[in-house]
Amino acid sequence: MSFVSAGQGGVDNGDGTVTWSVDPANQITPDQTATFDLRLKVEDADQAPFTNTAEISADSGNDIDSTPDTNPANDPMVDHNDIDHKAPYDDRTLDEDDQDIATVDLLPYDLALVKTLANGQSSQVNGGDNVDFTLTVKNQGDVSSGAYAVTDTLPGGTSFVSADQGGVDNGTGPSRGRWIPPTSWHRTRPRRSTFG
Repeated sequence: MSFVSAGQGGVDNGDGTVTWSVDPANQITPDQTATFDLRLKVEDADQAPFTNTAEISADSGNDIDSTPDTNPANDPMVDHNDIDHKAPYDDRTLDEDDQDIATVDLLPYDLALVKTLANGQSSQVNGGDNVDFTLTVKNQGDVSSGAYAVTDTLPGGTSFVSADQGGVDNGTGPSRGRWIPPTSWHRTRPRRSTFG
């Protein structure tokens, strides 16, 4: 993930950390809270899920149950959203209360394909007949598809006749038809082969 912005004076340190330095004039009085806003951008989806860690890194007081620092790996921590750290999160050996994480994951991405005989196409054919197939791709996920291609491999004893929606006979090696759809490409793609 990459830094986009931070409110309340947060500064991108350029090393994968963001720091808010709070002036004594903005001290937190007993039982008050302060909030800090951060926006990051997902750059590499392959690294999901993404866990973002924050810790009180410096403190002018002597905290009774945690030690401020910038090392996210040296404190025991339980992920929860209880700012008061009530039981069972009040045990310092289990959870230092000056550090927490938040995790996000990607929405599911899932394309599925099914191939059938086209409407009206008999499953019994003669030599020299044209045979029509329909390839249907469905987005079963929660996000729109990016660029993708569909490749059809013809069985032995058949030859390519035609394909709609921009299907192209590759013409090399085993006969294959390939579609690289534009954004407006229909979801159903008829294909025709000839059985010799």
